[in-house]
Amino acid sequence: MSQITLDQSARADVSDRHQNPDDHAHEVLPDLAYRRLGIVNVVFYSRPEMRPAQWVLVDAGLPGTARMIESAASARFGENSRPTCIVMTHAHADHAGALHSLAEKWNVPIYAHNLELPYLNGSASYPPPDPKVGGGAMPALSVLFPRGPFDVSR
Repeated sequence: MSQITLDQSARADVSDRHQNPDDHAHEVLPDLAYRRLGIVNVVFYSRPEMRPAQWVLVDAGLPGTARMIESAASARFGENSRPTCIVMTHAHADHAGALHSLAEKWNVPIYAHNLELPYLNGSASYPPPDPKVGGGAMPALSVLFPRGPFDVSR
């Protein structure tokens, strides 16, 4: 196996040339940007030709980051804008931590894979993590992360 060399200009995480200082988001494409929130990103997808902006939020960040996500959305799409929906890649606390707050504020549909539904409708918590998987600090600290369940079924 060999590593493929990535041209520095193609890396969205290196340069601030695509960063909008108002929303702190890194633009990957005109319709795709991400906002870094500590150890995780949230993604904003929009169709720039749609006015008013129609956009989708992918994932909901860490607990306590709802205001940062709302602020980035307001700067990017206009004051009091809200997504057409929130798409969840999975319901770990670093991706769903602000979901309840955002769902309450925006009252929009939330989409997730069927296998994630028990972790989003309050019926199940994730199994305990294995802190030895992968090595490094994050797996070692994983035993401290909340495992849910989150209940955004309403």
